[in-house]
Amino acid sequence: MHGMAAQGWMVGLVSSLMVGCSSPAPPTGRGAELLGDGASGEPAPADSEASSAAPSTAATAVPASSGATGVGTQSHGQAGASGDSVESFYVVASLPGAGHFMPVDGRAFLVSDGPTLIDIAEDGVRVDGNKVAGMEKPFDALRRGEIATLAGRWPDDIWLALNGRQPMGGGTWLYRWAGDRWAEQKKLGLYATGSTSWVGASSLVLLEATDGSRSELLQVPIGSPQVVPRFTDDSGACRMIAKRLQGFGSGELVVQGLPCASGGVSGAARRGGLIGYWPAGGTDGVIEQLPDIDGDLFGIAAMAVQSPKVAYVAGWSGPDANHPKAAYLARFDGNQAYLEKPPMKGPLIDLTIHAGSVLWAIEGNKTGGQQLWRRGADDHWFKVVLPSHEGRPLQPARIWARGPGDLWLVAKAGRRYWLLHTQQADQVVELLATQASEYQSLGVATASCSPLLVILDEASEGEPRRVTAGRARGALGGAGGRVLLVEYRRRGKLCLGVVAYTLTQARSYAELAKQKLSNADPRIVCHEPRNRLRMFVYDPATGQWQAGLPGASR
Repeated sequence: MHGMAAQGWMVGLVSSLMVGCSSPAPPTGRGAELLGDGASGEPAPADSEASSAAPSTAATAVPASSGATGVGTQSHGQAGASGDSVESFYVVASLPGAGHFMPVDGRAFLVSDGPTLIDIAEDGVRVDGNKVAGMEKPFDALRRGEIATLAGRWPDDIWLALNGRQPMGGGTWLYRWAGDRWAEQKKLGLYATGSTSWVGASSLVLLEATDGSRSELLQVPIGSPQVVPRFTDDSGACRMIAKRLQGFGSGELVVQGLPCASGGVSGAARRGGLIGYWPAGGTDGVIEQLPDIDGDLFGIAAMAVQSPKVAYVAGWSGPDANHPKAAYLARFDGNQAYLEKPPMKGPLIDLTIHAGSVLWAIEGNKTGGQQLWRRGADDHWFKVVLPSHEGRPLQPARIWARGPGDLWLVAKAGRRYWLLHTQQADQVVELLATQASEYQSLGVATASCSPLLVILDEASEGEPRRVTAGRARGALGGAGGRVLLVEYRRRGKLCLGVVAYTLTQARSYAELAKQKLSNADPRIVCHEPRNRLRMFVYDPATGQWQAGLPGASR
């Protein structure tokens, strides 16, 4: 793998995945009987390129009408009503799709559409091909599944749980980092739903039955001597279906979950919720019912924990998640939960907190727009307005706080996703579509791939085309060289793309399309269309387009 660094920011793109034949030492102690012997895998080669510098994205804080008074719209650098500063966000990477943060060992990994594992380290963002090496089989045609969680300590003893998909059967495959690849350990019959750091270098992985009827914890490294908390009573009866958890080095644990139900959790039992606190060294915790709003049903979408005695849960209140009546926010002090009264009207879809009790929340909107909110130490809420990027407004989707002034945000602009940070980078890392992205089965676009395809548009049968071949010919005619435009069918969709033979050429076509075609959202993939309907070649010498090349079906 080769890379390009700018102030510590690097990127590596996976070019292939290979399976080999060595394994780490098998685990011992508790859980070893579940795992058995290790499996195998070899590191894969990778390729990398970095994109050109991009303008910064600054945030503006607007005080909410309920609470803050006498404060106008505030731009970056000015003090808020609470006296603390308002952070700015800067675009630092493009993403191949929506992602979610997985904090582990003081850093976070961002999993974005299948095998793209993004390492958010102290000195920047990395996509390292070795971090998915040995995992070709699980991702083969998406038959097995997706990364559910990571746990342990990187890189000494890190574990990865991969949840299976049908028709390969349910359950979770556990992998362990073997220094240069992920080595498969064994399949478990439960699904992994999360993890948290815990005592020393150990972590807890949250597992759930496929029917949602029970949940339990698995400690990694396997064989660590601590007593693991449980969600059952002495008779083995269910007390809680755990959904989210946060552990502490002290051995304490905060867990949010659902009430138990015979034969699985379904219907109304899925709504509402519980929250509990487990003391250090204890198996049985204190579990409390979360309060409702005016007797309505409610659902929890996120939890943010600052300490064992300061935890927040957020979601929606109303008939169901698709018809919310109000935002839901509750605070737990280790013994009891209390309702908060946030100013948001829509459901809360993500939440994070850092030192100083600064709380960040993302409000959903069924009309499509989403809003970032910030609450300072004095409990005043502010809207944080993100500007446009590449001519499109940024809509926040996920947020994670590593600490004060060190926040990470996934946001969507048009059909593309971006990674934002409160610290600016000289160059924006470009993470292109992967095999498991929105364009499933299309290869990773790297410098070693040829030909490449710049996808301009795709529409299902009967859907209106946003970019026609005629418009594309007009826009790309000024490219200054041979341009091959292809109309083709793929998975029941009518598609339009431009063939390129270098990554630089592909990027120039994509940039030209963004400038000339108002409705285009070009994507670069490693793909050569087979089911061609029409082809057009632009001759720069004559300025003419030639249609219907030999071999193209009419």
